[in-house]
Amino acid sequence: MTLVSEIIKGAYRELNVIPLGADPTANQTTEALAKLNTLILTTVGNEVGDELTDVNYGGDYDQSEYTNEWVPSNTRLMCNLTSALTLDLDPRPFDGQRLSLVDNGGNFATYNVTLDGNGRNIEGASTLTISTDDYTGQWMYRSDTGNWVKIEELEDTDEMPFPVEFDDYFTQMLAVRLNSRYGQAMSADGAMMLRRWRSAIRSRYRRRDLRMMTDPGLVRRDEYGYDDNFSIGRASPW
Repeated sequence: MTLVSEIIKGAYRELNVIPLGADPTANQTTEALAKLNTLILTTVGNEVGDELTDVNYGGDYDQSEYTNEWVPSNTRLMCNLTSALTLDLDPRPFDGQRLSLVDNGGNFATYNVTLDGNGRNIEGASTLTISTDDYTGQWMYRSDTGNWVKIEELEDTDEMPFPVEFDDYFTQMLAVRLNSRYGQAMSADGAMMLRRWRSAIRSRYRRRDLRMMTDPGLVRRDEYGYDDNFSIGRASPW
């Protein structure tokens, strides 16, 4: 696993702002950390993974029926709870699949929510219980570790949520965000490598937009979740 501090240090080395073996100053770390958090949060759902579909759990427009077996892929659960809740996650998640949870009712401390990895882990454990009012959070599935990782603003002592093979992507992207502050310009070689790394991360987490290429009667609706017209587009819970 790679620490956020290593990505920040690598970005300053790319810019030749700090010498080999040196560490960024506290102010440099603070500045870079803010930019890196923005990069990670905008990568998820854009270069990596699909956008989220809102599903109401509880309330006047309850759609909890869509979670009877497990939470559909790329779902944001908007919760208005009147009792504690246990949710099974997808038993066959794909790399970059996303999940989000929002406490619209502001009562998770009273009505806890337990997320069951359903054969996988979430934040390193088989289950995760959330008991904080007004909670909001999102996770991304990593197939290399069999774990749903939390996507949130990071500290420099935290681990990167992505596999180590994409360290260079985030290092170079962060260097691009910082270079104008130090009067630096990206070299042609750096730009070429950044295109390569961007292509690699997009390929690894390619969109799961499915297209109907055969008779809809041959497709399992419970697996892909197409609507009644088997419309073209990304899978959804309805």
